[in-house]
Amino acid sequence: MQVIQHGFGISLERVTGHVTSSHPVVIDGEAGEVNNYHNFAARSTIPEIEVWAKAGDGAIEALRHRREPILGVMWHPERAAPFRERDVGMFRTFFHVAS
Repeated sequence: MQVIQHGFGISLERVTGHVTSSHPVVIDGEAGEVNNYHNFAARSTIPEIEVWAKAGDGAIEALRHRREPILGVMWHPERAAPFRERDVGMFRTFFHVAS
């Protein structure tokens, strides 16, 4: 996600408290938790990109492009055991895979 933001000219800034196995976020308007292992984040983006998840401190945790097949998340779905159904659904939707 950081590379996506950087590619669109969005600056990253240093953040604290984002290296943890359980981090509260709001995903699609609902409270949730994700794992995080990053020290840099963006707090804004461009109009073509929709912020999909955000941390309480305003750091963007997930985004998706409004027209192009671009999706970025700051957490690591592969590190959850078992996989979270929300994350599996995210990949199924993005890659157009039936459940």
